[in-house]
Amino acid sequence: MYSVILLTNSGELPYTFYYPFQSEAQKIVDKINTFISNSQEELVTVTQDRSISLNLAAAICFIFGIFGLGLTLYSYISTLP
Repeated sequence: MYSVILLTNSGELPYTFYYPFQSEAQKIVDKINTFISNSQEELVTVTQDRSISLNLAAAICFIFGIFGLGLTLYSYISTLP
């Protein structure tokens, strides 16, 4: 897990962004650095996409569900005469 902590002249902001991959964290850092170096910009929006974590959790649940269904069917079929 990679974290991005935003620092200002007055200190650290209370929110830390966490990313599962370094490339995602690096994209956010690059976006913030570009904003800081470009004085014409007035606003930068930083969001955290949790869809990768949710998709991974859903895939794991799906795999365990299929495994459990397979065991149930195997148990049922093995009890048939």
